[in-house]
Amino acid sequence: MTAEVAERLHGAACPCHRCVGAQPGNDLAVTHGAYRADVVIAAEPRTQEILAWIRDTQPVHAPCDAMTEARLAVVYRRTELAVAAIDEADRLAVDRPIASYAVGKDWLPSLRADLDRWMSRATSLERELGRTPLSRAKLGLDLVAARKLGADLIEKYGGRTA
Repeated sequence: MTAEVAERLHGAACPCHRCVGAQPGNDLAVTHGAYRADVVIAAEPRTQEILAWIRDTQPVHAPCDAMTEARLAVVYRRTELAVAAIDEADRLAVDRPIASYAVGKDWLPSLRADLDRWMSRATSLERELGRTPLSRAKLGLDLVAARKLGADLIEKYGGRTA
């Protein structure tokens, strides 16, 4: 953008980085990490913790689920990073609620939209893995759990009735 175009758009005294350029100490290159490559995020210790939690809480697990579980862990981690960045931006703008949606935060609306897509993707992966009530019902997992509970009760109480 030329100086004359910037002056027409923002005014002569506009201090934004588009008008005056990147100044010493700028943080334009600082990112929140949510856009890093999947393989980088997947290798993080936090993502591995999330993956372990997913596997520990999985209603039914088969080895063929491993890639879907890994994708879900990456999406959960991206979501964590994006939420942390949005929370920080909102915290810094606490006295100016509109600031998080206005000038100077060009990345924020895009990150909010991406967060929404990642959350939708997580929901889809959760359904595929039988981690939602409806998906468990469709897969018959609740019926399996009820049968197991019935078998456990019969074993514990020896078939006695109240």
